Parts: sequence; C-alpha cells; structure tokens
Amino acid sequence: MPRILNNLRLALFPIAYALSGVLIGSTLNRIMIAELGYSATLVALFFAIPLMVSPIRIWIGYRSDAFPLFGKRREPYIAIGALLIGLGIIAITNMITSGNNALILAGVAGAFLLYGLGRNIGHNTFQALVAERYEGPARSRAATMYEVATMLGMVVGAGIIKGALKVYDPATLTGVALGVAGAVLLLAILGSFGQEPKGKVTEVAAEKAREVSFNTAFRTVVLTDPQVRLFFGIVVLTFVGTLAQDVLLEPFGGLVLGMEVGETTGLTQFWGIGVLLSMLASGLFLLKALGHMRVMRAGMILSALAFLGPIIAGLTANVGLLKGAVFVMGLGTGLAGAGMLSGVMN
Repeated sequence: MPRILNNLRLALFPIAYALSGVLIGSTLNRIMIAELGYSATLVALFFAIPLMVSPIRIWIGYRSDAFPLFGKRREPYIAIGALLIGLGIIAITNMITSGNNALILAGVAGAFLLYGLGRNIGHNTFQALVAERYEGPARSRAATMYEVATMLGMVVGAGIIKGALKVYDPATLTGVALGVAGAVLLLAILGSFGQEPKGKVTEVAAEKAREVSFNTAFRTVVLTDPQVRLFFGIVVLTFVGTLAQDVLLEPFGGLVLGMEVGETTGLTQFWGIGVLLSMLASGLFLLKALGHMRVMRAGMILSALAFLGPIIAGLTANVGLLKGAVFVMGLGTGLAGAGMLSGVMN
C-alpha cells in the first residue's frame, strides 16, 4: 500500500509540469499576439527556445546519474527544475506587460531560456526516476500513465486558468502567474520527496556512472548507434508535425473566430481530453495489442487528417468545428506520444 500511494503521489510532478505548460503555451502566446501585438513569428521563436535547449537533457541526465546532491540523484534536480520553471513564468509575465522594446525582448528571450532549462531539467530527471522505480513491461505502462497524469493536469489547469482569465487584465495575469509558479514548486516537491533511496545504493550507482566520462558516454550511447539517431529524427519530425499548431491555435481562435482569452485557453481542455483518452487506451490495451510502432503511425495519420478541421472552421467561422478538430488532434497526439514513449523506454 505505501508503494501504491507513493506511485500516485509521484504523479503530482507531471501535473505541475502540465500546469506550467498550459499558462505558457495556451494563454501567454495568445495574449502576446492578439492582445499585446507581438509578431507571431517572434512569439514562435520565443516558444522554440525551450525546445532548442532540450539537448541539454543528455548532459543533465549524466550529471544526475553521476553527481548526487544531498545524497540523492533525482529529487534535488526535480526541485531545481521546478524552481527555474516558476522563476521563468514570473519573469516572462512581468516582461511582456512592460512593453516590447529591444531590451525587454532580450529579457523575454532570457526568461524563456530560464523556463526551458527548468522544464528540461525537471522532466528529464523525473523520467529517470520513473525508469528506476519500474522494471520490464511495467516501465512502459508506467511512463504512459504518468503522461496521462500530465494530460489530466493540462485539462484541470486549463479549466482553472480559463475561469481566472475570462478577459485579459495585466494585474489578474500577474496574480495567476504567481499562483501557478508557487503551485508548480509545491507540487513538484510534494510529489518527488522520499521517492528514491539514499545511502550505499545511490553512492555505488553514482560512482559507476562517473567511471565513464560524459564525452565517452555521449559518443558510445548516442552518436554511434544508428537506431538512436533514426529514432531521434522520427521524434523531432513527429513533434513538429503534431505540436507546431500550439503557438498559433489560440491566436487563431481570437483573431479569426473572435473567441475570448478564457475560451481559447479552454481549447487546451479539448486537446488534453483527446490526449488523455488515447493515452489511457494505449497504456491499457493498444500498446500490448498492436505494438508501439502501429500505435505511433496511427497517431501520426490521425493528427495529419485533423488539421483539415481548423482550415474549414476558419473558412466557415465555425467555433464548434474548431473545438472538435482540436479534440481529434489530441487523440492523434496521444497515440503518437504513447507509441514514441514506449519506443524510447524499450
């Protein structure tokens, strides 16, 4: 029973991770473009920064393996990641409402870098912790179910932010950002505290990891394995194909269909519910019945077809059709994500 409760408690981190993503990805991008007049291209570049720094995960993984903090290899790094996420959220929110001269834009870019570092440090270390807590087939299913927790956090978080920001107001936005930053740090600490052993086991594992330098590990594990390189390419292209809409979908709803800030933030709920359902189905029976490659391919095809929805919705000014299309996008993203995640774990 204690282990089951700890496994459930561990889901607090992906919920916190998702909550920060909703505020940044579904609310601030729409506000920056539709309310504050930022260039859509510039906003897209800002949102690309956290993804552009994602290769740091390889180095962070090595540091977490080989150099424990306070006797732990995972928990302190998760807490540091959550702290940087919160600081990035607060900095981004304060800067975008202060103007858009060159100095402020440089500061916004720096704040997105801080946010991206936190996201990558926290999530990468969390996945390492999950890989250590589960073995065999249970590992892939556990990783998928924690992604389900992420989607649940997105759905709930979108509902909360939607209610708090029905109409854009700078003061309200600042308050919401402070609340989200605090919640991310609190949930991450509560979820990860006491989840890994401390003592001889950790010391031996860290010492073994330090026996191989980072450069050697990177060359032998990543660069020389053609399957790793090929899978990396597939992951990159799939994420571009399924998630590139994230920057423009909310501004599209506001500028083309006349939806309010709260209503466009609510689009994340439709997307998140779709991802939630398809990942649940994948974790419970689809991956076992079809294998991760078929599930991933089905998700890619469904995602591609779903993009017809926003095109038709824009031509016909049909808000309902846009919401339905976003839900189908979520189904496709969930299938593709579950397939990729299972492939990574394998």
